[in-house]
Amino acid sequence: MHISKFKQHDKSIEHPRSETEAMWDSRAAQFSLAQQADNTGFPDKVTRLLTEKGYIKDQTVLDIGGGTGRYALPFAQIAKSVTLTDLSTAMLQEAQKLAQKARLSNLRYQKLDWEQVQIEGSSWEKSHDLVFASMCPALRSEEGLIKMSQAARKAGVINQFIKTSDSLIDQLKAAGNILEHYDPHNDRDIIQTYFKLLWDAGYEVQLYYHHYQSTEVYTIANAAMRYGGRFAAYNYIWKGQQFSLADILALWAVNGQLEVHNETVLATIIWEV
Repeated sequence: MHISKFKQHDKSIEHPRSETEAMWDSRAAQFSLAQQADNTGFPDKVTRLLTEKGYIKDQTVLDIGGGTGRYALPFAQIAKSVTLTDLSTAMLQEAQKLAQKARLSNLRYQKLDWEQVQIEGSSWEKSHDLVFASMCPALRSEEGLIKMSQAARKAGVINQFIKTSDSLIDQLKAAGNILEHYDPHNDRDIIQTYFKLLWDAGYEVQLYYHHYQSTEVYTIANAAMRYGGRFAAYNYIWKGQQFSLADILALWAVNGQLEVHNETVLATIIWEV
């Protein structure tokens, strides 16, 4: 896939800025709950990898499109400071609540549109030791990558899911008639394109993979927390009747529990500037 095709596959960033911000604002609370319910261990694995590489401990970190702080919070436990940016004010507010709960005081929160911000010649240029982004739509452009390198003093890091399979998600998509034109959680091509662009630009690129495979058993409430960020807005049809997410989960549960089989592969790409 050529990088020019990134945006046509990600429908969310085709919306006007105000609509995009409102969409993420409306999902912030559910993202926070999903973050707290997550048991993949990816934030800890990525934090451990970057710490071993010398990119986190006592360093300054910029997290682009960091949402409710899934990675910023574990980074902050080790880093000198973390600047968490996002287009959504509500996402940043949820992140701040979680940071206060964790008694972390070395985070700064900045509302920022990475696609619009000027890095070169501004206070953002070479402002942080590490510049990080995980599944951030604003990074699906060559300009987005260039800006990361401009803002970093030492290294840039991108997380990208390249495989996600989840039996409950498959059920929800079928019952909700959710068309999967493009799934950013199942995209190997983006990592290949990132690698080629960075390599062609003269950077030495490192690539790592993190795996998670399990069978999970959720209560109805925990499943609603875990999947609400992506699926709470849909209605679901089952045997001719319409249900909300909470109601369809209750219908599918056996003795109040849902068994979910999943496999996820996360790629982490690193380049030194």
